[in-house]
Amino acid sequence: MIVLALRSEKEAWRDRENGEKRDNDENRKVKEDADDEDEEDEADDELAPLTPGLGEERRSRVGRLDWCHCRNCAKMSREDECRCCHEDEGVWSKILEDESSSSGTSAYSCVVTHPFFTSVCLNPYALQALHSRDAQLYGYEERLPLHEKYRVTSYRAFVDYYHGQLEYEVECRHLPSCAMSTIKAHFQDHAFMVRVPGYSPL
Repeated sequence: MIVLALRSEKEAWRDRENGEKRDNDENRKVKEDADDEDEEDEADDELAPLTPGLGEERRSRVGRLDWCHCRNCAKMSREDECRCCHEDEGVWSKILEDESSSSGTSAYSCVVTHPFFTSVCLNPYALQALHSRDAQLYGYEERLPLHEKYRVTSYRAFVDYYHGQLEYEVECRHLPSCAMSTIKAHFQDHAFMVRVPGYSPL
């Protein structure tokens, strides 16, 4: 009887020890899983402030400007408008081609400082000539107010020069934020009041 009692007590102690070991293993596994989840969350947080061209986009760009490299972009209302000229391969390949630079670098930090943009896209005289061409191709846009006619003509000139595409409807994805916002600011509703040289009815 004494032997049986000792054996039963020993078995009970072994079972208790095994049970505690199982509990410890389960607790350790739960802690490891939680640590893994924390590491994944930290990794997601590190990707949140986007660097264009690196990693995967995790956040909407609407309402933010941390994706802009040229320092001339504006906050846009649509996701496909939130793009810097530094992310536009067509723009920079054209700029480098014009400069015929052997170093592969550009003297321009933004497309809005490029000679074509300043001398054509923002020049009412040049846009008047381009508007006459567009009117022959697509018809006159009488329904548009004057400042919108200048904007549309400027958008077309930009896409034609930098992307080699002349289109009736210019998609916003073809213009980086800096270019679009600069054109809009230059040709405002009351451009006569801000005295834009050469601004006259089309």
